[in-house]
Amino acid sequence: MSFKLPLVLLLLGAVLAIPFLLRPSAPKGAVPEGETERLVILTPHNETIKTEWEQAFRKHYRKKYGRDIVLDYRAPGGTSDIMRYIADRYQTEFRRYCETRHLPWNDRIAGAFSRDPAPDAPEEVKADLEGMQTLRLEADNMAWMLRANQAAREAGIQPYEREDR
Repeated sequence: MSFKLPLVLLLLGAVLAIPFLLRPSAPKGAVPEGETERLVILTPHNETIKTEWEQAFRKHYRKKYGRDIVLDYRAPGGTSDIMRYIADRYQTEFRRYCETRHLPWNDRIAGAFSRDPAPDAPEEVKADLEGMQTLRLEADNMAWMLRANQAAREAGIQPYEREDR
């Protein structure tokens, strides 16, 4: 029994040490020595998209600036989670900015960051000239598409069959 305890401890130590001994020298995304920059990207995309985009961007960056870049992907969740994270960071930084300059910070200012982006009244919608122009353009495009579909049906052209996904 006296030799079993040291043997168990030795095996336990070996099991714990193996991952440390076999890990790569530099973690994935580590900045190599020299003129390498780091770009942090928040994304909900999968590894395939990240890898494809990273290869193309690194090639473009190298060609344009003559330096390497490391893309450091962060995935705090889906798109909604990322939007909340960014909004929170903006509010936190703006609050810090106000407080370090002794500017007022109150519920009204804080509420501007967490406010629902939908307008409160039709007057606000009409006052947004760029938004109104976008809505008119979308409506014109939809009307054109509906007229084109109707003309195609009248000419005997059948709409395409949508494939199952």
